[in-house]
Amino acid sequence: MSIRKRAPMNRALKNDASAPRFVRGAVWLSILILLPAIAGLIWPVKSPSTQFTQPARAIQSYQPEPAASGIPAVRAVSDASTGNTNDVAPEPGSLTDQVRAIAAEKNLHRRQHLVAELVNHIPTADVAGALPTLREEAGGREIARQLLRRWAETDLHSAAQWASRLPPGSSPEDNAWQADVLRTVALVWVDASPEEAINWASQLPETTGKNAALLAMANESVRTDPMEALKLAANLAADGPRDQLIQRAALEWALQDPLAARDWARQIADAGLRNQVLSAVATNWSVSDPAAGAGLAIQELSGQAQENAVIAIVQRWGKAQPDAATAWVRQFPEGSLRQAAIQNLASLGIALK
Repeated sequence: MSIRKRAPMNRALKNDASAPRFVRGAVWLSILILLPAIAGLIWPVKSPSTQFTQPARAIQSYQPEPAASGIPAVRAVSDASTGNTNDVAPEPGSLTDQVRAIAAEKNLHRRQHLVAELVNHIPTADVAGALPTLREEAGGREIARQLLRRWAETDLHSAAQWASRLPPGSSPEDNAWQADVLRTVALVWVDASPEEAINWASQLPETTGKNAALLAMANESVRTDPMEALKLAANLAADGPRDQLIQRAALEWALQDPLAARDWARQIADAGLRNQVLSAVATNWSVSDPAAGAGLAIQELSGQAQENAVIAIVQRWGKAQPDAATAWVRQFPEGSLRQAAIQNLASLGIALK
């Protein structure tokens, strides 16, 4: 009886003996199941949605091998706020490759950034060699202009010496390149030392480049020193830009000293240009003395120059002193000038009685 009762206990003991093996198997199975999750905690996986969590204008370094010329390659820029990257990343290689990559960039802001990067990282010793290369590439002319300006700002005399030795060439394209170079240097120099700049430009060989340099400096001088601008204009070839410069300078001078401006304009040999300059003087003289400006327009001008001056004076005088303006217009003889003046008064709400 007692033996039969122990038999179930023996079977239970046998079952208990296999229990540890079962438990160990379950533990290892659990570890294998949890292993990927544990690994994820230790080495987090970046999802696409978390790739652009850096500041809004992150610059991702692009560091190719330096080009043989010593000119570093530009870096690509990405807009971290939108996740957009450059359509074209500059490839390692020559300056030509980099300029072409910049030209292919469609985003204006990134293209400007890449240009600034390239210009600022070209060593000064390499500028003279880089400029002719930039000239030959589409889109390279503006990069060349910025690079030359930076050179002139940091080493003015070296840049000016290089520019003055640049030959004009035998084609319009060569002449345009020389003019662009001399103009760029002249603008930097006249800002730093006008007298030295004018002396340098005046000694350049007689080319379109010299004309361009003098014209650029004269245009810069118009507001600050219109007399100096007119002196420079006297050395320029007669053409449209020169005539426009003279008119602008005379306008400014007439605001400061209308009598002197009038007397100078009267000495201009070219009758057409003299008429245009006196018209400009009369118009601006009317700012301080409408009657004097009106007298100059009527007494010394003719044709279209006279009509332009009269209309400008009527408009200005009519706003400030309508009675005086109408009294002046009333003296005009019948004709197209009188009708034009009356129409301009009417546009101001003034009827000629």
